[in-house]
Amino acid sequence: KAGFVTPRFQGGNLEDFTIWANSQVVVPETFDPDDGSRTVLVEFTVLTDGTLSDIHAVFGSNPDLNEAAVNAVAKSPVWEPGLFGGEKKSTRLTIPIVFEGE
Repeated sequence: KAGFVTPRFQGGNLEDFTIWANSQVVVPETFDPDDGSRTVLVEFTVLTDGTLSDIHAVFGSNPDLNEAAVNAVAKSPVWEPGLFGGEKKSTRLTIPIVFEGE
């Protein structure tokens, strides 16, 4: 049996998903690029059916940005789930969502 195989996003990797998720962000009107951190770390689980669950911000100082980042990740299409020993396994992942200023 094979070891661990990470979940795949549309045939790509976690970096591909990070790029996709960042493209889905709706920047809140309250966002001020000069006001602290622009990065929110979002943690989520890819379930055995490829859907995402338990999506939440684990790092981010602005509640509006945290919510926008979580909402972007929640738009995800279905993934190919992670495998361990050839069996589908739920997998916890974390990505950065970076808010760009004007």
